[in-house]
Amino acid sequence: MPAIYQEAMKFRAALRAGNDASLKRLVEAYGRIYQRLQMQLRALEADILEAQKAGREFSQDWLRRQERYQQLMAQTRDELNRYAGLIESEMDSLTKEALAAAEEDALRLAAARLPGVPATVLRSVWNRLPAEAVETLLGFLAPESPLTKRLAGFGVEAALRIGAALEESVALGYSPRRLAGTLRRSAGMSLSDALRLARTTQINAYREATRASYIANERLVPTWTWVSALDPGGTCMACVAKHGSIHPVTERLNDHHNGWCVMVPNPVSYRDLGLNVDGPPAERIPTGEEWFKGLPEGQQRAFMPSEAAWKAWQAGQVGIGEFVGSRVDDVWGEMVAVRAVRTTDLEKNG
Repeated sequence: MPAIYQEAMKFRAALRAGNDASLKRLVEAYGRIYQRLQMQLRALEADILEAQKAGREFSQDWLRRQERYQQLMAQTRDELNRYAGLIESEMDSLTKEALAAAEEDALRLAAARLPGVPATVLRSVWNRLPAEAVETLLGFLAPESPLTKRLAGFGVEAALRIGAALEESVALGYSPRRLAGTLRRSAGMSLSDALRLARTTQINAYREATRASYIANERLVPTWTWVSALDPGGTCMACVAKHGSIHPVTERLNDHHNGWCVMVPNPVSYRDLGLNVDGPPAERIPTGEEWFKGLPEGQQRAFMPSEAAWKAWQAGQVGIGEFVGSRVDDVWGEMVAVRAVRTTDLEKNG
């Protein structure tokens, strides 16, 4: 891989370090909430056992009428609404850190692509954007943004999910002791939602601030290249396929949730910068398909989403690009997704 790849991954790693510290705080806070909810659940379990011993009706309707259950649901809503405030606070910090890093990283990546240009020269012609202006422009945490609306409903949605799971467990005849497992699984989904929101907000803020910097310097950086981590077990085939593709700065990098792909700038020539020299061209980043074909078979298989996909690719029935799909998220809009390889695809291409 070109040296610019290592440089981009270095900036990515620095960004993730801050993200990991924030997520640790979110996990610890959620753990305390979960312990308090468990105390309420144990009281509800005792009521259920008592009702069973007395031979009374035990159903979903019975559960909904119980004061303990209503208290559990009310506490869940209150606790997770407050937790949403913590998520917003962490995301605000992560966003500000990402914006500050993006501005400097964009310039440093451009400089790395033009090794013969003195840093002082590039800085003298590079348009810098005030962090406050970029934050306002992106508006991720603005009062009416889709992200803020998602956070506003976080507690209610989590309570509904947990309540529905507990009621379904009762309808299926689960023992009171098994309700603890139901709470753990459904509460875990809410924690996963919170961590996914925080991760995705930070990296999207970083990428969009990077792109805003490129747009402000479009005469110097007219396009960017999609760069993926190319990590077996961590990078999906859609991102492998996108790796090395070139895009105008007006186009955003629409990675999936938790995605850590980055935008590497493609600067103009030395002469277009006003330098009277023919400098070396920027290092070419190989496409994902070129890189993937150079891997040993065992490593190739580790990236594939299924055995069927692996066999289809080996047989030449599908190309790398056919793994790229998309989905529409209510917060982030269109996002890249891995497209499943189905039997119909094999029949069509075979």
